[in-house]
Amino acid sequence: DADPETWDPTAPVLDVAVVPGGDRTLVATTTGLLAAEAPGEPLRPVAGINGEVSSVIVTKSAEGTQQIVAVEPSRGLVRLDAALSVLSRTEQPGVRYLVADAESSAFAALPSGVRSAVTGKFLAGEGRQLALATSDSRLLLLDLDDGSVRFDAQWPAIEHLASGDSDGDGRDELAVGWESQVALLGASPSSKTAANPDRSR
Repeated sequence: DADPETWDPTAPVLDVAVVPGGDRTLVATTTGLLAAEAPGEPLRPVAGINGEVSSVIVTKSAEGTQQIVAVEPSRGLVRLDAALSVLSRTEQPGVRYLVADAESSAFAALPSGVRSAVTGKFLAGEGRQLALATSDSRLLLLDLDDGSVRFDAQWPAIEHLASGDSDGDGRDELAVGWESQVALLGASPSSKTAANPDRSR
């Protein structure tokens, strides 16, 4: 196998995103947003963004065009087009991370108190949800359309989340990691791991 492509951003890396359908890689660092146009090409600063960038995602606008969204913790959200030109900035104090929904144009801007976040179709119905593991030991499911709380549970030491349809039933299962354990919520009984089944309150 070929050796993996590596870059040296010269500043601590906080997040990485790859633009679908192309070779461009985006790297969020403590000193700005960098972009490599193709494997083997150097990382170059993105014009118009100076200072720390804590998160970056690639998603679609409401019109269906590709857009890039990044977090400047000192300022808020910045939106860029496919050519990496700044389109707009939105002040959102306290935002630290971004998570995009793979099935829609929705994305969530999250504070530093969120340890992990994923999206998926976890509940019955047509909608999709945002799952959050928080630093105050809570597991939350929020409706992606209106932000309403659909599930709220205490889960001591909750740290990691992942999602996917592991049993092929059309609904996503939610993997929850805490301490030295993992539970798979929403799966058929044969594929669940041992965990307390009643975490809701």
